[in-house]
Amino acid sequence: MGGKVKITWQVDDGYCGGSRPQYLYIDDDELSSCETEEEKENLITESIQEDFEQVATWIEINREGN
Repeated sequence: MGGKVKITWQVDDGYCGGSRPQYLYIDDDELSSCETEEEKENLITESIQEDFEQVATWIEINREGN
């Protein structure tokens, strides 16, 4: 039975202030099934992108004018 690799990521929005690290886990089996380092990097990148789309959103806070 395989373990999991913990991936820590955060959003870089260009503004000052504290970061809010996010975490996701990828099964060792998924990573070991990758045949190249490029495939591993793609798996990690895609996993972070999917996690980002689930946890990040925008909120309108004000509207002025007509």
